[in-house]
Amino acid sequence: MGTIGLLIFGSLGASVVCMIVGGILLHTKKRQRITAGAVLFIAGVLFMVTFLVGAVIASSRGKSGTAPGQTEQVSTGEDSEATYSNEFVSACGEVGIDTALIEGWERVDDWANGARYRFTYKRHPFYAYMNYDGSVHSIMVGSTVGTAVYLQGYVPYNVEDYLVDEDTAMALIPYAEDAVKLALNYPATADFPLLDWTYGREKDLYQLQSTVTAQNGFGVEEEMPFTVIFDLGTEGKAKCVYLELNGSVISNEMPEEPEREAVAVPEKSADTPAGTIRLVDGELGEYGRQDPVYPEYIDYYLPAGHYTATGNGKNNIVMVIDNATNDEVSRVTLAAGESGELEVSANQHIELAIYSDATLTEVQ
Repeated sequence: MGTIGLLIFGSLGASVVCMIVGGILLHTKKRQRITAGAVLFIAGVLFMVTFLVGAVIASSRGKSGTAPGQTEQVSTGEDSEATYSNEFVSACGEVGIDTALIEGWERVDDWANGARYRFTYKRHPFYAYMNYDGSVHSIMVGSTVGTAVYLQGYVPYNVEDYLVDEDTAMALIPYAEDAVKLALNYPATADFPLLDWTYGREKDLYQLQSTVTAQNGFGVEEEMPFTVIFDLGTEGKAKCVYLELNGSVISNEMPEEPEREAVAVPEKSADTPAGTIRLVDGELGEYGRQDPVYPEYIDYYLPAGHYTATGNGKNNIVMVIDNATNDEVSRVTLAAGESGELEVSANQHIELAIYSDATLTEVQ
C-alpha cells in the first residue's frame, strides 16, 4: 500500500474513533468531559475531511494512466531515426545543409505534387517539397512561403546567407523602433513589446516584424503591426530600406534582386520506353512547343490517334485542345497509376495542368 493509501485509511480510522469518543463525552454531565468531547468530535470531522481529500487525489492519479514511478511517454509525431533519400541529401549538399544537424524531421500534409516534410536546422524552420517521383522540388527556409534555398531547375543558394544571427537581429530592434516612431502621428505614445518580435534574413537584408501600440491620427490608442527591413551591406551600417506600418508601405528602397539563374535539368520525358510518350508539365520534350500567345505554357502536338494516358504524378490533368479555337475538347483527370482514354485528331493538341506528369501509349 502506498503512502497516500496509508494516509487515507489512517485519517478514516482516526476520524471514526474521535467522533465516537467525542460523541460519548458530549452526553456526559461534567463540563470538562463535554469540552474534551467537543474537541475530539471536531478533530474527527477534520480527519474525515482529510480522508475525503486524499480519496479524490488518489482517484485523479488512478485516472492518469501513469503508474507511480513511471514516466509518461508522449508521442511527438517526429521520426526518431529519420532517413533521407539520396536526392534530398544531394539537394542539401548543394545549399550547404548538413543533414546530421537536422532535427524534428516529420512528414506533414502533402502538397500538389508529392510529399512535404518539416524540419529544423540550426534552430530555423524548414520545409522540403518532394515530387511524386522522389526528386526534390524545393527546400524552403522560414515557412511554407519563405525563400527557396533549393529550387529545382535553378541555381542553389547558400543556406548560411538565410540563417538569422540573433545577436545582430536583437541589436537592430532599437533602430526599428526609431524608424517606426518617425512614421507615427504621436511617437511619444509608442509602446513596443519586449519579446514579441520575429526575424528574417536574405543575405545582407534583415527583416524585423512586431507591433506597436500608439495613438493614431484621431488620438485613439491602436495596436499596429509593422515590418522593417535593414540593409547591412552598406559599409557595415544598418540602413532602413523598407518600412510598412499597419498595412501601408511608408518607404521602399529595396535593392533590386537579380533574376535567379536557371540551370539545365535532365528531362523526365527523355527516359521513356519505346512506343510511349511521356508528357511532363514545364518540359518541352519531343512534342512540346511554346504557346504562341502565352509562351509560359507548352502545347504538345502528338500524332493523331487514340491514346491510353497513365498518371505518373499525384494529380494529373491531360486536356485535348482545339487548335483553331483554343477550346477544350476533352480531358482526363488521373491519380498516380490511374489510366484514361484520349482521342487526338490532326487539328488538336494537348495541354497539361500544373504539376501534371503522364505517359501516353497509342492504342493500335
